[in-house]
Amino acid sequence: MAKKYVVYIDGKDLATFPVVQTESGVYYGKTASGPYYKPLLKDFDDATLPTGYKKYTRGSHYEHRNNPKRNPIDFSIISGKVITTNFDIKVISYATSRGPWIKCNIIGTPYMVAFVHIYRQPKIGATIKAGSPICTIAPKSVTGLATHLHIDEWTGFSIRKLILDGDFMLNTGKNVEMLETMNVRNSSFKIIGTARKSSVCSVRSYYKKNNGFDYYKVAFGDRECYLADTNFNKVTTKPVTNLDGSKPDTCEDKVIELGKEIEALESIVGTQKIKIAQWESQVLGMDAENEKLRKYEEYYLDLGKVLEVKKV
Repeated sequence: MAKKYVVYIDGKDLATFPVVQTESGVYYGKTASGPYYKPLLKDFDDATLPTGYKKYTRGSHYEHRNNPKRNPIDFSIISGKVITTNFDIKVISYATSRGPWIKCNIIGTPYMVAFVHIYRQPKIGATIKAGSPICTIAPKSVTGLATHLHIDEWTGFSIRKLILDGDFMLNTGKNVEMLETMNVRNSSFKIIGTARKSSVCSVRSYYKKNNGFDYYKVAFGDRECYLADTNFNKVTTKPVTNLDGSKPDTCEDKVIELGKEIEALESIVGTQKIKIAQWESQVLGMDAENEKLRKYEEYYLDLGKVLEVKKV
């Protein structure tokens, strides 16, 4: 399925560019200050690191880890690259300092996408049509930083989903993996349990926004509940698990289990049949002996009658 929303860098999907740092401040380097290992976003969380590299968790985005309205991702892109999209945007605001940055509304939606460390931006209020240049990746001489694009969504929607899935909403049927242990709730947002790290659920439907977070009705193998969409979960192709991460019982598993029970019962029945046959054989033998005794009894009764007659 084609993506609904796509950000392009010189005509290439942003998802194809390497990532320096994730929403919560995770990055990979030989040291905390580099050089850095930069996987694609789709591979970042489960990346196998080259020899000598390790994971760091206190990057500049760490301060945003619990802020539902900030979920920025840094992409490694050289200066001079032009940003375009496949959707129309309206420029809401921008700043030439602390970035520089530009805040854009995707027309017809509540979404506010921010591009940071850019320049050559249009004026506030301008409407930029799909395919037209929005701004350009700025050089270090403008930003004072190593050249990169910092992209975010400033109302609380996940920029990761936009980049990877082409939409800000979790689609029904998508599987979601917990990157950390998370609370699960009922429809009144009361906590009713936890989903352990690495557990996986399936999205049933969007529910509503609460305290800045989007909640979805989801299904684990052993429970349906409501889950917040945060930086601590991600879309995955892994199969659904129970809340504790264990494998759920499936129809196939139950069929196999019942099959084993049937085999065990058939074995017991087979043993009992053998015993019954032995008992039947014994009974037949006893019947034959009883028949002999009956005939002996008849013989002696007849003999006794003969003897009685002779005495008379």
